[in-house]
Amino acid sequence: MSDTPASWHPDPTGRHELRYWDGSAWTDHVSDHGVTGTDPVDAPAAPEGTRMDRLDSGLTLGNEGKAETIDQQLHGAGHR
Repeated sequence: MSDTPASWHPDPTGRHELRYWDGSAWTDHVSDHGVTGTDPVDAPAAPEGTRMDRLDSGLTLGNEGKAETIDQQLHGAGHR
């Protein structure tokens, strides 16, 4: 039995921001930026680049590959 209480903790698989520890084992319950869902602990890892591709898509909002737009969004310049 673990001394770590049940709670949300950084996901040890690296696939999500947080994963729920029930006090004795990791569960399938995950959270990314406050949005919860499920993902089996033993699911295969995402292919290389997938997480950054999602981040790039989120930052560029349809302007994938435009370095100037990404820079504006990261540093607060331009339209929001």
